[in-house]
Amino acid sequence: MDFELRNIKDFLQLYNKITDMCFNSCVDNLFGRDLTREEESPAVQMVAEPMEQSNVHKVDIILRKLISKKITEAKDSMTATKQNLQSYANVLQERKKYVLEQIRTRELDVSEKMMNNIVEDLF
Repeated sequence: MDFELRNIKDFLQLYNKITDMCFNSCVDNLFGRDLTREEESPAVQMVAEPMEQSNVHKVDIILRKLISKKITEAKDSMTATKQNLQSYANVLQERKKYVLEQIRTRELDVSEKMMNNIVEDLF
């Protein structure tokens, strides 16, 4: 449930940020609902630009895949007990949460090109 609420919150923050940025930098007048040509070009650019929240979601997907892979490897090794496996899964989830929070607070900057390599190194 917490994860779903976090996703909704992230989406709403991103949506509000895009709306606010577009309105403040694109809208010249409030006399009509249609955009003028001068307003349309910056609005299209604003929406087309990648936002930093999309990186959080991309890293989240990558981390989920890595966690799944690590847990499968641990199961296949046959040396892990059910309790050890659960403990291992909890550690991986905590690491994921920590990495995502660092990206959200901009303590960790992950470029598009290096995203896969950095995330794998973190585990």
